[in-house]
Amino acid sequence: MYVEVLVNGRRGNAMIDTGATHNFISQGEARRLGLKPIQEGGSMKAVNSAAKPVHGVARNIPTKLGDWSGNLDFTVATMDDFNLVLGMDFLRASKAVPMPHLGSVLVAGQHPCLLKTCKMRKGSKGPLLSAMQLKKGLKRNEPTFLATLSVKEDEAPHEIPAALDKLLTEFEDLLPKELPKKDRRWEWSEKQQKAFQKLKDSVVREPVLALPNPNKPFEVETDASDFSLGGVLLQDGHPIAFESRKLNSTERKYAAQEKELLAIVHCLRGWRHYLLGSKFIVRTDNTAATHFLS
Repeated sequence: MYVEVLVNGRRGNAMIDTGATHNFISQGEARRLGLKPIQEGGSMKAVNSAAKPVHGVARNIPTKLGDWSGNLDFTVATMDDFNLVLGMDFLRASKAVPMPHLGSVLVAGQHPCLLKTCKMRKGSKGPLLSAMQLKKGLKRNEPTFLATLSVKEDEAPHEIPAALDKLLTEFEDLLPKELPKKDRRWEWSEKQQKAFQKLKDSVVREPVLALPNPNKPFEVETDASDFSLGGVLLQDGHPIAFESRKLNSTERKYAAQEKELLAIVHCLRGWRHYLLGSKFIVRTDNTAATHFLS
């Protein structure tokens, strides 16, 4: 994902990389932006390449992205394809959350904004960036929903299991108001057909992904089968992201608890840009897999 930023008062194009531990900049880009790095020891190790020494660190550089502004450190290093990379240092400082499914970056802070990004095209000067300001239309620390919510008190005299209660609440408009009579004649009218069709549509329709709030806890629900694994990232019961993949021939030979643990590790790695620095709960249906807590 690429964005346009102001670094040291000058415009530049940056790639947001959740796999980078620090912010990196090439020597040529550092000269163009007028940065003066301090010579420090150290090396940078990229995937599928040998470790290379860094050429210094430019510290406390004023950086602006949308409504967010702050001072960042940039490690000057030899880079092949990208001149400027914003890594986990930037994401933690700005409370930014990349959202690839929306093609944007959510920057949470004193003045939240949603940054729309464009793909970098070969031979182009870089992506354009526009910000949709949220501070005027929304109040801070209050949730925003795509639909109006209504709360109904449970009139049942006995407590309903949490899993069943959640299911009953979700499909409340599809369930009958009372239990069918024992000796009642079977009926299938247009009313039942519409309810059945609505139930099928609810099962196959993709849910609307909610915007994450870094200040609220997350829930990670994972599961694994004989041939695949997957998970869903939730917040206040709303899905934030989905993840799934097939198991290779070696992984298919794992025991059940090993597959469940593999699903947990896979999802935590894939969503670390959401979870790092935030509170979260891992939910799994395999009791043996819970030993990873110790």
